[in-house]
Amino acid sequence: MTDRDRDLEYELAAELRGLLLQLHRSDSDASVLRDAIAEIRTIRAGLATEPKPRWFDAIGTDGRAHLHDMNFNDGSLFRGRSNALSAGMSAEIVDLADGRRRVEARVVCNQLYEGPPHGVHGGYVAGLFDDVLGGTIRLVDGPSAVTGTLEVKYRKVTPLDTELHFVAWVDYTSGRRILSKATCHANGVLTAEAEALFIRVDMRALADRQADYRPRA
Repeated sequence: MTDRDRDLEYELAAELRGLLLQLHRSDSDASVLRDAIAEIRTIRAGLATEPKPRWFDAIGTDGRAHLHDMNFNDGSLFRGRSNALSAGMSAEIVDLADGRRRVEARVVCNQLYEGPPHGVHGGYVAGLFDDVLGGTIRLVDGPSAVTGTLEVKYRKVTPLDTELHFVAWVDYTSGRRILSKATCHANGVLTAEAEALFIRVDMRALADRQADYRPRA
């Protein structure tokens, strides 16, 4: 896929997000819905059916997925620009003056992700934490890891339509284990905090092993 193709895919995913939000918010009559269904079916029929590589197809011999081969975050449920279900979270690694490193992420969740009144669904907050905390694996040397445990403490309702600021860092490592912690703030107020234990695995071997369980036509 060329950069131009990828940009168009991002644009299409953004339009689909807008469509989902409009569907969620609007009370359309039956005729409008029928017309929309027909148009969407036509569009779906026109899209290519050839599957594209998955993010783990870019895993190297060191057990890491190499971003220069494929941006595996594109398909993420939480920050994937190619995933129409993603809230579009952005994340980066930040180097602090004292030499420490951490992951910082920002996202605004709209009504599609609502749980309590005017608040982000707790399950989605947990998913955002898992994604941000997973980014801390890149702060330490070694192969990739999978989530062993994830504990979230909800301090306040995490608001919709407000920028959420996540900060995550590695607390300690021991052998195959990585313990990371994170916080979520909205307008400077702590709404939730989390702790995750990650276990290092051979991701290439895991991908090959799990392929045996894929459904077959």
